[in-house]
Amino acid sequence: VAQLVLCLAARVDLSRHGEVPRPFRATASRALADETEHVAAACAALAELCAPSPAMAQNASGFVQRWLPVALESLDEDGAREVYLSELAHEAEEIGLPLKRAPGV
Repeated sequence: VAQLVLCLAARVDLSRHGEVPRPFRATASRALADETEHVAAACAALAELCAPSPAMAQNASGFVQRWLPVALESLDEDGAREVYLSELAHEAEEIGLPLKRAPGV
C-alpha cells in the first residue's frame, strides 16, 4: 500500500515538471519510468490481494489513509495534490479499494 501511495506521489511530481535541465533529463526520465513501474506493480499486487476479499480491501484502505498525509506533504506545486488525489482515486477504483477522503484533504 505504501508503495502505491508514495510512488504515485513521486510519479505525479516527476510528470508535472516541464523542461528539465539537460544534465538531469536522462535521470528524470528514468526516475519517472521507475515510479510508473512501481505503481503498476503495487496495483497488480493489491488487486490480487484485495479482489477476493472485501475485508482485505477494507484493511488496505486503512493503510492508504495512514500513508496519504505523507504523500500529500511531498506535493507542493500548484495543482499537484488535486492531480494526485484524482489518480489515486482512479487506481483505487481499479483495484477495488474503498477510499475515504481524509479530513482537510
